[in-house]
Amino acid sequence: MATALSYKNPPSLTKEKSYQQWKNEVKMWQLVTELDKKKRGLALALSLQGKAREVALEITPEDLNVDEGVDKLIIELDKLFEKDKTDQAYAVYTAFDKYHRESSIKMCDYIIEFEQKYNKCKKYDMPLPDAILAFKLLDNAGLGESDRHLALTACSDLKFETMKAALNRIFASKSQSDNDIVTVKEESAFVGEHRFDRGRSSRRFGARNRMNRSFDQRNTQSRLNPTINGSISRCRCCDSKYHWFRDCPHKTYDVKLTEEQTDTSETVNITLITTSQQNITPQEIFVAEAFNAAVVDTACTKTVCGTKWLHQFLDTFDSANEEIKCKESNTPFKFGDGKTVHSYQSVKLPATIGSLKCYIETEVVDCEIPLLLSKDSLKRAQTVLDLHNDKVTMFGKPVDVHFTSNGHYCINIKDRRTGQTDSVVSEEEILKVDSGFSKKRKKDIISKLHKQFGHASSEKLLSLLKSAGSVDSDTKAIVNDVCSKCIVCFKYQRPKPKPIVGFSHANDFNQIVAMDLHEIDHNFYYLHIIDLFSRLSAAAIIRRKDSQLVVDKFMQIWVSVYGAPEVGVYTDNGGEFNSQIFRDMAENLNMSVKTTAGYSPWSNGIVERHNATLTETVNKIRESSNLSWETAISWAVNAKNSLVNVYGYSPYQIVFGRNPNLPSTLVNKPPALEGETMSKTMGKHLVGLHEARKAFVASESSEKIRLALRKQVRPSGEKFRNGDKVYFLRDNQWKGPGTVIGQDNVVVFYKIWRNLCKSA
Repeated sequence: MATALSYKNPPSLTKEKSYQQWKNEVKMWQLVTELDKKKRGLALALSLQGKAREVALEITPEDLNVDEGVDKLIIELDKLFEKDKTDQAYAVYTAFDKYHRESSIKMCDYIIEFEQKYNKCKKYDMPLPDAILAFKLLDNAGLGESDRHLALTACSDLKFETMKAALNRIFASKSQSDNDIVTVKEESAFVGEHRFDRGRSSRRFGARNRMNRSFDQRNTQSRLNPTINGSISRCRCCDSKYHWFRDCPHKTYDVKLTEEQTDTSETVNITLITTSQQNITPQEIFVAEAFNAAVVDTACTKTVCGTKWLHQFLDTFDSANEEIKCKESNTPFKFGDGKTVHSYQSVKLPATIGSLKCYIETEVVDCEIPLLLSKDSLKRAQTVLDLHNDKVTMFGKPVDVHFTSNGHYCINIKDRRTGQTDSVVSEEEILKVDSGFSKKRKKDIISKLHKQFGHASSEKLLSLLKSAGSVDSDTKAIVNDVCSKCIVCFKYQRPKPKPIVGFSHANDFNQIVAMDLHEIDHNFYYLHIIDLFSRLSAAAIIRRKDSQLVVDKFMQIWVSVYGAPEVGVYTDNGGEFNSQIFRDMAENLNMSVKTTAGYSPWSNGIVERHNATLTETVNKIRESSNLSWETAISWAVNAKNSLVNVYGYSPYQIVFGRNPNLPSTLVNKPPALEGETMSKTMGKHLVGLHEARKAFVASESSEKIRLALRKQVRPSGEKFRNGDKVYFLRDNQWKGPGTVIGQDNVVVFYKIWRNLCKSA
């Protein structure tokens, strides 16, 4: 007699179920249990274990012995176990995204689990489009390439239900391991050394092989593949997570399934393992057998050859009228080992097939393979393969073919009548660049001569070759090319001559001004501003290097008088100019700020040269009249701007059209001619006026300054392109090379290692 189920015992919270699942069970338990509502909270608390029980015991029995006792207990447990909604959504999505079918799981079980995980995602408002969901179901099913194509073919439309039905219909209850077993049964001769014992039972050998395979399987399954991007990496052949393709026992099945199961000798020929020698690899024999020949490979998607074969072909290529053209390439190829390699160049080779001269364009990979003619190349050559008679017709004419030891057709692409003699240069011919040599051969000889004679210049090298009678139409261009591209010569060459006069930066007043903070005493400076077109100057004393003071003086002595420069200002790399305050001023005045390169004062040469004149004028005024710094700098600037020194005119004349009205013998009236004043202030300024003019004239005629100005550093005017390699001078030593990333007039910006630098 059956007894009714009792629902008095509440569900227990275990590690096997999540907290959300337990809460759902509690809700269902409350609907079916006959236990009094006041007792439910107490019963549920007593059923808990671990930390959950500790939380429950902290609640007083009186609080639990009420109708809402279960709700109070759940509220306290939520504080410990309930996750944030965002964290829950991310955990659910991660579990769904990383779910893949294992090899032992049946397809129907995989689909059920996949739907369950996706339904959890939909609870958190994360639905996927139907087509994407169908593709994800297919991608995570752990199928091989052929099985995926089969499933896509069986789908009438891109819907999840259609894909689910197709997978169930095709694979039914099969697991991946079942498919592997079937595949293993098909290999009739899967042996390690191609050795068969005559007269012995294959049953004994097969048992030993099965034992070894089971032992290997236990070893490989004990260690998973590394994790890449959050998921375990898998074999691309059988999708196993315990080994990679190179260790996969199934990768040779593709070759065996294309042959008769009883014809083991043909299988060996196809896999190219036919040598019995220990010191020569099969690939080396294959390349040697296809010397100066092309192998017919109708399965090849693009004509390709190996580096070693190409070098052997070029060694015998000695035609003066033909030139081999190369260009960079990056085409992927996959050969018998399953690894993907990329070509590094594409080469156009002259060839002779039969009596017809043609060109073969081939990709070059760094592998031990000969030239493989692709199906497209064979089609363009109108190739007909007569396998019954072992004859090949190309371009409508029969061609000679021979076979490799593995049975591949080889077509000779070299004219046998030209011979294959090695061209060795004797000691007597080492200086002879014969007109019969190819350009590559000439370049190699000239490059060797250039290094042999201590990196001789192109003029000396041409003179040497003319004396030997070895100069033709191409030699001069090759010599110039070799010498100009020599890195050693470029590093140690003399600097190029500089132009005497540089181009003007400005063509009107107040377009561009240069600024500098010049030190005239210890921690005592004056700010010098000069217009690059008219050489009009303005200066002010500054007691410390500070951006606020520089901006204040610039606004007072220049912007308030002449306005803001139209284009911008040139400064050095001092912190008083290269600051946020100075850049903010420039932005508000709608002008740009350009700085010179470090250790290059000549880059701002105008302001530097006029600093010398202005400083000497100020020092002479101070020494002769003992005026203040402010008065001395004011009248020194006035004298510099009013006396003739630019284009035959003074800066005042260029800017205003005339000089200012100042006391002088030519314009003074009788009271002024007396030269006396009762005001000390007026007397001080009159002394400053006349002393400044005398000091400026003396400074202009100073031999020391004229010598310094004559020895100015001139801008090079050389233009550099982005990507050029340059060397730069630091502390009287050449450094580099650096890579050019830009140029602003004479300032070159370059990158060396991770540092950005600039020089002039």
